[in-house]
Amino acid sequence: MLKSLIDTGWKTTYVYDGFDAWIDYGQIKLKKNGIKLNLEWDNWTEGSVEGPSSFIKELAASHGLYVTDEWRWSEYDEKP
Repeated sequence: MLKSLIDTGWKTTYVYDGFDAWIDYGQIKLKKNGIKLNLEWDNWTEGSVEGPSSFIKELAASHGLYVTDEWRWSEYDEKP
């Protein structure tokens, strides 16, 4: 998905380059036409794409993915 976004004109504005980049964690931020996306990956939740809801729904549909508005770490939050 990242490659297809870049191929369609999305510009990289940030790439995480810590010692554990793409081993335990990765992050890339993209921007196009005033829309900002935050793509994060980790080896526990397998990652997420954050951005405007309407765009995320369209992007997910074009890649056969599902959309949720739930925080990706919510399953690890303490329950009352």
